[in-house]
Amino acid sequence: MKKDFGLLHIYAQVHEHDGAWIVGSRIGLTALRNAIDQALKDGSGWTASGYEAEGDYVMASDGEGYDVRVIQDNSEWGAPPLKAKTVWDRLESPYVGGGPYQRWHLPNSIWPSNIWDWEAERKRMKESQEKQDGQQ
Repeated sequence: MKKDFGLLHIYAQVHEHDGAWIVGSRIGLTALRNAIDQALKDGSGWTASGYEAEGDYVMASDGEGYDVRVIQDNSEWGAPPLKAKTVWDRLESPYVGGGPYQRWHLPNSIWPSNIWDWEAERKRMKESQEKQDGQQ
């Protein structure tokens, strides 16, 4: 496990029109930037939680490592009323405080995990483990 962790806190919007906040050390913000750059290049990018052999590692200030997954989606978006035809029209709202805009109460809303390429992540984890095993 890599010892140079970047500190990174990502605070979601509590309600619509609230600001979202990202606070991080230089290493943490660089890890996030690298994940964003990868998503812009390949459609998805991620940081590492510290269990992989390589990657940019981030953790909260309580010492718990976690992954940040970044997804690029360029499908169209339509304002409400939603027609639920694209990812953006179905994606769960980011607000954590409830209220009337907490996903407009659509029965078919989806979470980011529904559009993440889990097969690519399993492949990355396997390659990382094989590389780590080869170094021991």
